[in-house]
Amino acid sequence: MPDTQTEESPTSPLNADDIVEKLAQADFLSGLLADPDVKAALLGEIRELGFRPPLHYVVLRLITALVAKSESFIGKAISSRLQAFIAKVPALAGLLERLITIQHGKETNDALKTSILGAITEGRPFDINAIEIDNTTPIETMLALHNVQGFERVLGGLDGQTDTLIRTFREDISNLFQNMVAPALSWPPEVLSPKGAFDRVKYTSGLDQLYGRDKEITLLHQFAGDLSLCGRLFNFRWMLLTGDGGTGKTRLAYDFTRKHLNQHIWDAGRLSIDDLPGFNDLEKWRPRQPTFIVIDYVSGHPEKTGKLLRILARKAAHYDFPVRVLLLERKADENWLGKMLPEDGDKPMVMNHIFGHEDEKGRIIPPVDATAIKKMMKERFAKAGQTPPDDALLLAAAQRVDTRPHDANLPRPLFALATAEAMMAEAEKEPEAQPDFAKIAALLNQEDVLAGMLRREEHTRWQPAAPNDGGGTLTRYKLALALATLTKGLDLNDLDTKQEDYGPFARHLPDPPPDHHQGMISALGGSHTFLPPLEPDIMGEFFLAETLLNDISRHRHSFLSATLEKGHIEPLITLLRLQQDFPQKIAAIDIPAAMLACQTETAAFSYASMAPDWVNQCYRSHDPDAADSFMKSVKHLVTQFDKNAKIALSEAKATFNICHHTGKKGEWERVDAMMARLDALRSQFRSNHEIALEEAKAAFNICIDADQSGDEERIKAMLHRFDKLRSKFSENEEIAQEEAKAAVNICLYALESGDWERVDTTLSRIHTLRSKFNENEQIARCEARAAYNISIGAAQNRGWERVEAMLRRFDALRSKFSENEEIVQEEAQAATNICIYAATSGDWKQVEAMLRRFDTLRSQFGQNEKIAIEEAKTAFHICFHAGESGDWKQVEAMLRRFDTLRSKFGQNEEIACLETNAAYNLSVIATQSGNWEQIEATLSRIDTLRSKFNENEEIVRWETKAAFNISLIATQRGNTERVKAMIARLITITNTFGVKFVVDESNGQPSTLADAINYVTEIQGNKP
Repeated sequence: MPDTQTEESPTSPLNADDIVEKLAQADFLSGLLADPDVKAALLGEIRELGFRPPLHYVVLRLITALVAKSESFIGKAISSRLQAFIAKVPALAGLLERLITIQHGKETNDALKTSILGAITEGRPFDINAIEIDNTTPIETMLALHNVQGFERVLGGLDGQTDTLIRTFREDISNLFQNMVAPALSWPPEVLSPKGAFDRVKYTSGLDQLYGRDKEITLLHQFAGDLSLCGRLFNFRWMLLTGDGGTGKTRLAYDFTRKHLNQHIWDAGRLSIDDLPGFNDLEKWRPRQPTFIVIDYVSGHPEKTGKLLRILARKAAHYDFPVRVLLLERKADENWLGKMLPEDGDKPMVMNHIFGHEDEKGRIIPPVDATAIKKMMKERFAKAGQTPPDDALLLAAAQRVDTRPHDANLPRPLFALATAEAMMAEAEKEPEAQPDFAKIAALLNQEDVLAGMLRREEHTRWQPAAPNDGGGTLTRYKLALALATLTKGLDLNDLDTKQEDYGPFARHLPDPPPDHHQGMISALGGSHTFLPPLEPDIMGEFFLAETLLNDISRHRHSFLSATLEKGHIEPLITLLRLQQDFPQKIAAIDIPAAMLACQTETAAFSYASMAPDWVNQCYRSHDPDAADSFMKSVKHLVTQFDKNAKIALSEAKATFNICHHTGKKGEWERVDAMMARLDALRSQFRSNHEIALEEAKAAFNICIDADQSGDEERIKAMLHRFDKLRSKFSENEEIAQEEAKAAVNICLYALESGDWERVDTTLSRIHTLRSKFNENEQIARCEARAAYNISIGAAQNRGWERVEAMLRRFDALRSKFSENEEIVQEEAQAATNICIYAATSGDWKQVEAMLRRFDTLRSQFGQNEKIAIEEAKTAFHICFHAGESGDWKQVEAMLRRFDTLRSKFGQNEEIACLETNAAYNLSVIATQSGNWEQIEATLSRIDTLRSKFNENEEIVRWETKAAFNISLIATQRGNTERVKAMIARLITITNTFGVKFVVDESNGQPSTLADAINYVTEIQGNKP
């Protein structure tokens, strides 16, 4: 793993900061660095240090800009970049120090020049190309050229940074940057001596190392990238990491940005999404140093986060420094993802910048392994001066406390630490006795551990800060903290209207400023008049639940309704997380009962808007009864507020979700009940196209589930629903898209059963939709997918007439949607499969037709790699069949196609693997016929591919198999020299991949390179 924190040069006693600072003070260097001889010598030396052209120009440009005082008007852009280069190539520090230490005194300019040349070169020759560049060529341009192979010559000679140049740019640049405000990135300070129970399990506790996250740290290093690179896509990257509460997402980001990124180079930390207005004008913001932004709990502000991502993606080409945005959330839910990245014209632009070519659902952080869990628990005991119990007991205790099922029954880090704290607290009750940890662990449960932490927090932090008034102030502020946890933060100034907001319950809340209690606010983790939610978030949820159930049990429903009456999303997110993490607590709180008692429309809508996620969680936790209870209350709200279409829409979405879960299990009685409810909602809101869309989505899913179970009548019923929906909402494209998707799936199942009449009927349905919505690309993609499926089914049965009909559909679609690459990719896949079936049956006329089609596609979509891969697959299969039939002319034509594809997509390993596989097949065919000329040609082709992709194991396997087969045939024919050449080839492969490299498997037994070499050597030795 690269260590980007290294700042000390092994050749210099100065660190990077000292060198940059002293270089900036070396005024006398400014003019001399403009001298052609000095410049040439310095460039040569920088090249020798390992900075390949044109990167050596970038380094020189940074040096000249620094000594010319350019730093004074463009911020830290120069010094931070130069520090990054020193960190990457420490020997650069030695060169810079030699320049700094030159004492010129009263030397003449020529003598000083001679001193500098000596200091730079130390007698070593230099050799650079005569490159002419313009003074104003930006560093970004040079770096971009550096990232494109083959650009050995770039824009021309560097002139010194003169005072005139500085004055010319100073006004424009200073005006540009003076109003720019960098993002306010920070983390809470590390708690040096955590006393409170909650502080001891927070990510800022400073008590623990980060255990079990080496792979994730490596991933984040890759995400941050190499600072010497650049380019539009590199300049901005984003990534979403998801994981359950307590898995350590925030701790991972905290550790990485503080301990693994060089703090002198990177501006890194957490950005509160509420601070986005702090960008005075985000469109004009330009990073002045590498920037790493962490945004936690994205689901609470998806629109703001999406706006940030869109702006960064749009402006990335203009950035001089990389920007990284790491998003953290528990689950990648389609609801908030759809708000963050709506399906519009900007989404593809943002998706181009996602790290690792993942989809927007990101990466799930895996659970920490058992070894790491045990280490972090033992460390807690060691720091407390206690002898920890054995590893197995520790792990078992943590598993008892973290009751939610996880992968491999591994407890989450937060619960593991809480368990260790609880065990130590129990042991300290009898300090003189030897603690019986087995007994302690056996008695632990989640409720006791978390409640114990809550009691310790109150005893050590909250009670000492409270006035001696019988607990009244503490009780009121605890309730305020619960409210802050529910709403993700509370400004006590908002309690100025507490009487209006909370009615009789207002007396249980503290008074607003200026009558607030600052000591209590500080003890609860707040500052000034602001109370943040209680952290860690899992503990905050537990505290909120305890407050609702025990402190205000009679008022909890009115308290929740009053909070939800404000219409904010944060309380809903908190309640949904509480449902996920503490299902027994949320059941006891009884949200459905609160809904039945709700009297205001805004609160009713807030409750109802939780329904889709609520029922999903119920079914994930195998609790359909809880889903039914919630849905009954939602139905009550729809009846109570019978004109509110938004409440009804929430019920429709939840009803669709229940259809989805129950349809997959074949629970048709439940499905029918849900569809009947959708009928009732659509009858109540006849013109509401959003409710109708939920019905259409449900019908689509039911078509799939019913077809898998062979329920023809149910499929017909769903198609009848689509007909009715289309007649009512004839202009609604989204409903039509659901119908088109259903038709595609029905068509596929009909093909699999050979029901061509049904195929034609469903294809006709798609055609009707396409005629109605002839500009809709998604419906067109459905038609393309259906044409692909039908063309394959027809080709399998030699139904070439039907194949031709589907190809004509592709022609029409390509003509209409000439820029839609997804449609064309369907066509390319169809052409590949048609070609395979045609070649298998020896229909070379059809083969040639498909090859001409690929020529057309390549001329129109020359940059599309997926189409190129399909063409490579086609060439691979034709090579095999043509070689088998001895048609070497056709083989050569296919090999020329591979050459063309390789010249265009030289970095594509999938195409290279297909070509290598083809070469292997040809070598087998050639060895069988003794065509040694063809064998040599195929080996030469494999050598070319191996030199390009020398670490690709699949290519090496095909080469190994080819060499092995050739050696066997050569042995049989007594061709000793060729056998020796093949053995030598195999031995060469072992130098890179080792003798244990697995070439093949047979009946579960691997065959290695060593096996291949030994076998060939043995049979050669036994050959008479």
